[in-house]
Amino acid sequence: MSTASNDAPVWLITGCSTGFGREIAAAVIARGWRAVVTARDPASVSDLVEHAEGHAIASRLDVSDAADIAATVKAAYDAFGRIDVLVNNAGFGYLSAVEEGEDEPIRTMFEANFFGAAAMIRAVLPGMRAQRSGHVVNITSVGGPRRQSGQRVLRGDQVRTRRPGRSARA
Repeated sequence: MSTASNDAPVWLITGCSTGFGREIAAAVIARGWRAVVTARDPASVSDLVEHAEGHAIASRLDVSDAADIAATVKAAYDAFGRIDVLVNNAGFGYLSAVEEGEDEPIRTMFEANFFGAAAMIRAVLPGMRAQRSGHVVNITSVGGPRRQSGQRVLRGDQVRTRRPGRSARA
């Protein structure tokens, strides 16, 4: 593993406890780039940062919690002085036919998948604009652009998650 230099990019990756987020975090760390590895339970990502030679930190982050978002962005700036890449990966699915879906899980899903992603973008964009560089990557399901009867609730938030990233372009 290489040691991160001060000019290595800083990645803030949401949803790193499993899946794509975890794999992206592992790849970023293996390249020697700096990383803020997040999960609702930071212990679930401690193994990723344990041997990162000081170029990765773990942060508790529930993307539907404004205080968590502010604390994570602050931790990134305190540790590395900047954020170059935001990977909006945190989220989950809720599969149901529209008429069978229940309000609470649907609202919870939209809160994390759409509003959480938008809040993360709003939190990092001022710094990216000030440094005149940065990238936002929004990860959603391949199911979003596909149409299949009975899965409209799940797909509705995924298609909408693509929009905030597109409008954030400077």
